[in-house]
Amino acid sequence: MGLWEQINEHLVKLVRLAEGRDEQPSLTSIDSQSVRTSENKGPDQGIDGHKCVKGRKRHIVVDILGMVLNYFVSAANMADIQAAVAVLEPVLEAYVRLENVLTDQAYKEVLGEIIEQVHHCILEITTKLGEGFVPALYRWVVERKFSWLDKARRLCRDYEVLSETHEGAVYVVVIRLMLRRLTDNRRWWTSKTPQAA
Repeated sequence: MGLWEQINEHLVKLVRLAEGRDEQPSLTSIDSQSVRTSENKGPDQGIDGHKCVKGRKRHIVVDILGMVLNYFVSAANMADIQAAVAVLEPVLEAYVRLENVLTDQAYKEVLGEIIEQVHHCILEITTKLGEGFVPALYRWVVERKFSWLDKARRLCRDYEVLSETHEGAVYVVVIRLMLRRLTDNRRWWTSKTPQAA
């Protein structure tokens, strides 16, 4: 585990304790976001045919507060189900209290069976509720996290040649947000946090 990951993991525990929660989450949410790359041509780039985006894809796992538990960058054409193992495995091993992982339809194949048999954790796939935009219970937290990341100038587009550099930039942003939260500098914090484990 690198330095940024260690700092992030420590701050996640501090934020959860400051919010009166157990330092180990029992519920997480996973999703991905495709990001356009700049003209710097580097490895790990592709085209997300579903979103019509040429660039890279951010795969992220967050707890109920929106704190990043793990993060992975791939080419945009990598399927979510393929990256799910790489991004979820370290989380399931590090946080033994986990009981539920919330996902969307992109993760509906055999991943749930593997997680349940190996880690005794339930994969809950949310379905669309009604017509138009309807926020899914608790799953909207991961979408909000992507919105926070997009507000960082360095992350609104992927300017890096290497995907590892972009991963480091994401950790710098989420660490800054957690430090603001811990020091009660909440100008950025406008949404109420959902009440769950």
